[in-house]
Amino acid sequence: MVFYAPHAGPPVPVDLDNPGIYATPTVAPHAVATGTDPAKAGNLTFNLVFNDVVNSTTVGFDDATEGATRRAQALAVANYLNDVLNENTGATIDITFNNSQTDGTGFLASAGTFFTLSNGYTSGIAHQHITSGTDPSGSVVDITVTVDFGYTWNSDAGAPAGGEYDLASVLLHEYTHGLGFSAAADASGLSTINGTNPGSFTNLTDGLLRGTGSVDLWNAAFTFVGAAADLISNDVFFTGANATAANGASNPKIYAPGAFAAGSSLSHWDTTTFPTAVMRHSTAAGVTTRQYSAVDIGGLQDIGYSSAADPGVPVPVEISGFTTE
Repeated sequence: MVFYAPHAGPPVPVDLDNPGIYATPTVAPHAVATGTDPAKAGNLTFNLVFNDVVNSTTVGFDDATEGATRRAQALAVANYLNDVLNENTGATIDITFNNSQTDGTGFLASAGTFFTLSNGYTSGIAHQHITSGTDPSGSVVDITVTVDFGYTWNSDAGAPAGGEYDLASVLLHEYTHGLGFSAAADASGLSTINGTNPGSFTNLTDGLLRGTGSVDLWNAAFTFVGAAADLISNDVFFTGANATAANGASNPKIYAPGAFAAGSSLSHWDTTTFPTAVMRHSTAAGVTTRQYSAVDIGGLQDIGYSSAADPGVPVPVEISGFTTE
């Protein structure tokens, strides 16, 4: 099994008998999210553990001034996610936040889940756990998140200043990668999970094509049948029925710039086309995206979350329901 997060570099092989930092937490969760809609309470439970707190790092989610507020926002986003997914399996999903980075370089944050090395299309073990109610691998956490607090962040529920990145918006984006919203393909079309073709790809990869009305780039045999030039053509689209319907019966455009960008290419909507979507490829300081767009919801449905629906409100303010130690 490997851990793969689009914004965190190559996949990491994980020994299930000794998973290290990816192990299912043995401490009590610092926050528990069951959603804000009473009708959905208990459908899913998200247990959040912050290693900054466990390890007393004094930074990030353990910062003396901002730590509690940041944890509250992480919880608020998980509650929103529970409302959106609208699942009724009763699964308890573990989300671990690694020790925070503080260098302010590279991606703002990253998140991912685990994949088996067998060939096929999948959205990973978090998806399997959420939709089936059965944990496919109890020794590892479902979703792992890392945030770089070396950047300037808006950590609370208010609007960010012009130079601040909005924590809730970034966490919603990253949680969604943890749900399996990524392409898991490299610049030559090989699987980034097991390095082969045919290979282990994601449900998002399965729906990619070059140009509108063209043949899929990956076929039913989990094989890349396109050319490397297709992946840097700025002409890649997603064929998922629900995302297409949400986009006015037009296949939504995928980010595929002229130079392949590892961690960004193919794993996001094209930002120019979808500037307000949660899963666009980039964000800017001063911007909030705390609610999925219609195409985001359609994409979630297409990668396997068939019950996903817009709850009608953005990420709420979260002021209670978490511990401070």
